[in-house]
Amino acid sequence: MSIMVFRFWICMVCGLVGHIVYANPVVFPVAFLHEAPQVRAALERGYLVANSDIPPETPELAYLEFCEAARMGSAEGHFRAGQSAMLIKGAESRSALFHLQVADSFGHQQAHQLILQHVDNWSGYTTNTPPPCLVEPLDLTAVRAKRSSPSPPVFDLERYASRLPHDRQAVLKMVNKLASNSILGVDFIMAIAAVESNFNPLARSPKNAMGVMQLIPATASRFGVVDPYDPLQNIAGGIKYLEWLHKRFKGDLVLVAAAYNSGEGSVDRYKGVPPFKETQLYVQKVFRYTRSASGAQK
Repeated sequence: MSIMVFRFWICMVCGLVGHIVYANPVVFPVAFLHEAPQVRAALERGYLVANSDIPPETPELAYLEFCEAARMGSAEGHFRAGQSAMLIKGAESRSALFHLQVADSFGHQQAHQLILQHVDNWSGYTTNTPPPCLVEPLDLTAVRAKRSSPSPPVFDLERYASRLPHDRQAVLKMVNKLASNSILGVDFIMAIAAVESNFNPLARSPKNAMGVMQLIPATASRFGVVDPYDPLQNIAGGIKYLEWLHKRFKGDLVLVAAAYNSGEGSVDRYKGVPPFKETQLYVQKVFRYTRSASGAQK
């Protein structure tokens, strides 16, 4: 397969809009590819939690994500939920056998093997009652947001600015002035500009993102930027895009930052920060450059 064809399929699979990210995404199990989009999204969220270096706020989160897929009738969802439930101490682990038996009834071979391997552990267990997550699913929005939100960082913006060349200090002041009239906090917009270009009005990325706010041609045109290398136009266009994202994602600055990097489409698909290393590191860096996550918004 040629590199160009490979990149085409990566773009198709990721469904990105705006800034296309060619960074290698997490490799999900092949079985996920055969699921319906909503089921697949739930499976991928569970897989990300289960395989993340960042511990979940509760050990049940991976299980609950997989249970969403199971609730939609997915054998793979039941298998993954059962597998995850086995790792949970307490009453929730009793749900493992129920999920695995449902997956087994659908012909899921891995679930069948897992039941055989642990049959002695489930002696006396009954599976007449479905697990609570199948009957009354929880709203995981708050749990996901809490887990993906960065800790309030400590960053000395003044010291950072003093080390910039004089021409970039002038651009920084321009960002500061334009940002002061935005619905968004000055700190947040300054952080985006710092991460995107280090306040370089002539910056250009391999993906053809241009100027201080690194606008791709489509985004520049969309927000009225005629000359993306004119810092005043570029910054104003970037702020307009951030404000548009702010409205779309109901003020969630973590999602705004993620969408600015990887596109709103990828954030929609993954219902949070996408599983791309570039985007995850980008979000962390933005909030490290912000005085406080809560103070980044007016």
